[in-house]
Amino acid sequence: MKMDEKRQKKEFYPCNYFDKIIKKGLIWNGGTWLEEFLKKEYIFDKVSVSSGTKKEALKIISHFCARISGLKEEKLLGAFWRREWMESTGCGEGVAIPHATVDGIKEVMVTFFRLESPVNWDSIDTRPVDIIFALIIPHGRNEESYLSLLALLARKLVYEEFVSSLRKCRDREELYTFIEKEIRR
Repeated sequence: MKMDEKRQKKEFYPCNYFDKIIKKGLIWNGGTWLEEFLKKEYIFDKVSVSSGTKKEALKIISHFCARISGLKEEKLLGAFWRREWMESTGCGEGVAIPHATVDGIKEVMVTFFRLESPVNWDSIDTRPVDIIFALIIPHGRNEESYLSLLALLARKLVYEEFVSSLRKCRDREELYTFIEKEIRR
């Protein structure tokens, strides 16, 4: 089935990877929701990536994530790239969900980046990315737990209305309020 046909039938899920997760029907353990892992200070708005490349975007994401997590930037960058080499986390429609599994943290961290200008991410639909949810996952954590969190994000990101609204938010405060409200639905 072609991508356009999948979208018309509402069967399209960002990233083939997430399609498998959603079909398994995984549920996030213990009633834990995204809002517990995404804090207002983890939202970065109007981020500039001057080269327009995924390489620089991941370096910037690693820099900001290192500041809030206490982890080394190089460690995060390497972990993000290990995941990217397996399969691009560019999900289509201008969205990416890079994620890194690392030692040194106890809880999953979710960060959000809205870029000033889209960057090439080798996405499945070849569209450049301007909306990024980056996850940092503790090494050794139950894989199904964080896959459930990815599935939750993927379910929201399939709705063009949700992604469009993320782009329309005016600032960090509005982004946080919108995301928190939508995740509870």
